[in-house]
Amino acid sequence: MARGRRIGVKPPKEKPEYKDAPEVLEMAARLIDDVHGHLAEARIKYMFRTGKWELKGKTIYGKAEKVSAKWKYLTEYDFVVTINRDIWFANKVEIRQAILDHELTHCSRGEDDKQGNPKWYIQPHSVEDFTSIISRHGLWTAGLQNIIKAKEEYEQVSMLPETGTEG
Repeated sequence: MARGRRIGVKPPKEKPEYKDAPEVLEMAARLIDDVHGHLAEARIKYMFRTGKWELKGKTIYGKAEKVSAKWKYLTEYDFVVTINRDIWFANKVEIRQAILDHELTHCSRGEDDKQGNPKWYIQPHSVEDFTSIISRHGLWTAGLQNIIKAKEEYEQVSMLPETGTEG
């Protein structure tokens, strides 16, 4: 065995970098006006994350986080939304909008506390299952069955003509 050679040692991981995301902020303002009015008072920081971003072999598109009390004191933000920069710029605007809409849906407002301040929290996903289970058992929970309703609503809305496009 060669002297000084270490077997099984992985090269150091590339450290991600975080950068401001003005493109995300701009789109978020429109989404908040259109469908996330409950976030109008929320202070949200939008960032890009560079480099490989995976969890258990799956690429992470973005992440919404509620800011801890200490970091809220230091930054005055309620949430941080971090977007995978490589995924963002590799996709068309409709996919970008879906990614951001997904992350903003995690950001939720609860009942006001005794001082009249909103209680912010992270909303979990409404649907979770394995494709293999759905293949074997179908849409077996109420949450999964809501997928059919959501798909039908999407199809109805997407068939409507866009406003302001007629001569």
